[in-house]
This record gives sequence, structure tokens and C-alpha cells, in this order.
Amino acid sequence: MEMRWFLSKIQDDFRGGKINLEKTQRLLEKLDIRCSYIHVKQIFKLGKHTKCH
Repeated sequence: MEMRWFLSKIQDDFRGGKINLEKTQRLLEKLDIRCSYIHVKQIFKLGKHTKCH
């Protein structure tokens, strides 16, 4: 349950433009969740509405 909450928080921050794709990937790696750049992009649905720094 805690992991799901944390992932939701990361996704909210990402979509809100508070963190970029690279920082998102680093956070996931710290949680020992290994994802490729493309996988992270797919999970967090990087689109026109999302700011990438």
C-alpha cells in the first residue's frame, strides 16, 4: 500500500511539472524499481500537457 501511494505521489509531481523524466527515473531506481526510459515514459504517459525540463 505504501509503495502504491509513493508511486502515485511521484506520478502527480511528474504530471504537475515538479519533477522531470530523469528525476522520476532516478526516484524509481532508488525504490529499486528498474525501468527503461521508454517504460517510464509509457507509465507516466508523457504527453503534450506534461512539461519536461
